[in-house]
Amino acid sequence: MKISLFYPFCINKADKFAVSYTYETGASPQYGGNISGATWKHVGGTAQTYAYSYDTYGRLTAGTHSGGNGETITYDANGNITSCNRYLCLYIFWQR
Repeated sequence: MKISLFYPFCINKADKFAVSYTYETGASPQYGGNISGATWKHVGGTAQTYAYSYDTYGRLTAGTHSGGNGETITYDANGNITSCNRYLCLYIFWQR
């Protein structure tokens, strides 16, 4: 299943932002209602994506951005979040 705010997924003069969510496709298909991925784009920008991963209990464990950024989440035995770590992919450009 794919749900789009605007269909087809594109930006035209009237659209300022478009987003599309996937459930049963991608690297980690979800059949219980969790989102497996999201793609969005704004006027003048390039399309960006987020892919989501879940544990066997359906709890979110990771989100990865197309640019390399993301988060990981861990839980204790009772299902409480014990950590949420965010990481950032930095691109450094050197001027010579």
